[in-house]
Amino acid sequence: MCTDKPCAFLRTGKYSTQLLTRITVHVHFISNTSRGRGLFFGQLGQVASAYCQHNGTPCYWVHEVKFPIRFDFTPTIFASLAGIDARSDRNLRLQALVSKVTQAGFTLTFSSWADTHVYHAMATWIACDEQQITDKESLVG
Repeated sequence: MCTDKPCAFLRTGKYSTQLLTRITVHVHFISNTSRGRGLFFGQLGQVASAYCQHNGTPCYWVHEVKFPIRFDFTPTIFASLAGIDARSDRNLRLQALVSKVTQAGFTLTFSSWADTHVYHAMATWIACDEQQITDKESLVG
């Protein structure tokens, strides 16, 4: 059971999503220390966009995501839209694209086009080190 001050604070539920995201990025990892070496399997986080009002031209928000802990191999990134605040009387056109993946980070780009008005969008991501996940020896004690 968690008894220290930070854990007690988290149990109250009186914290912002942004704070929780920062905490989760730093603590969500799985390690295997049975052989005296740490095996890092994954990291996760969120990225938010800015407001964009179109005049018939596309809008882009580019975010450089840096991993808190560098991967041993280039990870596989899973990203999805987690929240959208947009004008309701227009069609919604929004995508989140992952590119330039390295061991240290990746680029996440939001884009929308035509007459879409996006006030705010959020994407969540998970980075998994596929080399370690598929290594059966590292998963068996």
